[in-house]
Amino acid sequence: MPLGISPFVVRGTSAPMSLGARDLTKVPHHRADPHPTSLVTRAQQVESMFGSESIDDGAMEGGVHEPQLEHEHGPGVSIQRTCSSLRELPLHTLVSTREHLRDVGHLDLDSVRAMLLYCNTNQLKVIEDCTLAGSGRDLAWYTWHMWHRHYTERFGFSSAANAELPPLPGQRPCDYIPPKLDAVAGHWRLALENRIQADKERAECVAINIRRKYAEEAKKKEDK
Repeated sequence: MPLGISPFVVRGTSAPMSLGARDLTKVPHHRADPHPTSLVTRAQQVESMFGSESIDDGAMEGGVHEPQLEHEHGPGVSIQRTCSSLRELPLHTLVSTREHLRDVGHLDLDSVRAMLLYCNTNQLKVIEDCTLAGSGRDLAWYTWHMWHRHYTERFGFSSAANAELPPLPGQRPCDYIPPKLDAVAGHWRLALENRIQADKERAECVAINIRRKYAEEAKKKEDK
């Protein structure tokens, strides 16, 4: 067999085909994209080329949504196969590993914001602190509405309306997109932490007063 010729068989046929070395020059080479896009955006571009099934956004909490595809193989014969949407795969990877994530400053902002929606307060704290310490990237402007949700879930909307809200640090980022939320933008993480600390100190004071009263009553009984 001549050098530089690679035979292969096309599926469904028995006729071998060969690709000459001179034909390799016609294969387009991959070029690096000077303007990197997000993982979710890249997946959407691929889906626009090859098509995709509908996506159930609510299924991300429990796992990747796998639409059922039915292919006909002759009259009365069909098989079902499951596949994951290309748009869900990168986000699902981030969501499923969010408890192990630390500095996410190297990731695109769209993917980070979508992933942080699934984080609890401890995961949000770790990711924000590690990203600020590692990459110098402050996520407070992109997560304040998430902290507002955690605040209202813990203390209620009435308490949030009367909360002492510190301002967000620094200037508003140029790529910041205000969320569609009927709430005041502010440092809700700090407001939540201050409220928790205040409640803790108040509970400690109550416990100290109760112990002091018990001690006083015990001393009165001894004096009698």
